[in-house]
Amino acid sequence: MLIVLVLPYSLTGIPESPRYLQKVGRLDEARVVLFDLLNDSEEVEKAFAAWKEEAKLEVRMATWSESLVAFSSTHRREALAGIGCGVINMFTGIQLMMVTTTTLLVGTGMSKEQAMSTSIGLGASKAIVMLVVALFLLDNWGRIPLLQLSLGVCSCASLLGLGGAYFNLGEAWVVTGLCIFVVGYSLGVGPVPWVYMPEVIENRFRSKGCAIGWMHM
Repeated sequence: MLIVLVLPYSLTGIPESPRYLQKVGRLDEARVVLFDLLNDSEEVEKAFAAWKEEAKLEVRMATWSESLVAFSSTHRREALAGIGCGVINMFTGIQLMMVTTTTLLVGTGMSKEQAMSTSIGLGASKAIVMLVVALFLLDNWGRIPLLQLSLGVCSCASLLGLGGAYFNLGEAWVVTGLCIFVVGYSLGVGPVPWVYMPEVIENRFRSKGCAIGWMHM
């Protein structure tokens, strides 16, 4: 990733943020990048007009103290929805699970080689499902339905794995539970917070709210 980011935009296709370029006065670069991303000159002009209007109103980013006060008072509901969505991601335990999967599988009776192969497969499945959801489902199904489906699948998978371990039903139950859990996580709890948080938190407080919601990731 470092190598890709060091290389020029013409080679990687990864541009600087057009909004950042506009804010620091590099308007020509901002216009070029935005047109490359949108391929629609009318949309580019609309974006620049909106930014120009915002500049006239002297809208500035809120400080940390202003943001924390707003999140506990006037903007409490959007903070609860946006930051809460990020916290849900952490509460699934996915980070700990992905780190300790190999150890957990060895504990079920698998060899170390089998456990490592299964862990790699789970990680690959997680990435593929999240990519499919982000590209094809996120804007069609909606944020809340995907979160509900995702948490429902994760809950069922947890019960399956718990039952298999508690009643000593064998490694197949635990592995199946882990696989279903990873797929369930990737259906909604994984990808949704990245778009939901910026959408529900007001622009002035967005960077601070997203920083709080994503600080555990």
